[in-house]
Amino acid sequence: MCQWTGRGSYPNPHFFEVKKVYQPVKFEAENIARGQVKITNRYEFINLDHLDFTWFIAEDGKTVESGKLGQLDLNPRQSTVLSFNLSGVVPASWCRIFPYYTGQNES
Repeated sequence: MCQWTGRGSYPNPHFFEVKKVYQPVKFEAENIARGQVKITNRYEFINLDHLDFTWFIAEDGKTVESGKLGQLDLNPRQSTVLSFNLSGVVPASWCRIFPYYTGQNES
């Protein structure tokens, strides 16, 4: 599929496009100055409560603010707007917020 042989070659560029398209959670900037981000559950049948969400804001490669959202109770194919507590940090128009999530083992 990705044609990555491990012999110093790189994966097919389409691999990264497909990886982005198939992401189960979508993040969109709603109002960055207020720390608002729209999160969409793109799963068809499962809730997002099995994932832990964290975020950080980077400026010149250095983290200037970060936080943890924990688990979200967001049903399949639903969206919500979340507000991040930026505690005085006002992101510039060029600033990027990096949301990410990890799976959580349910034991």
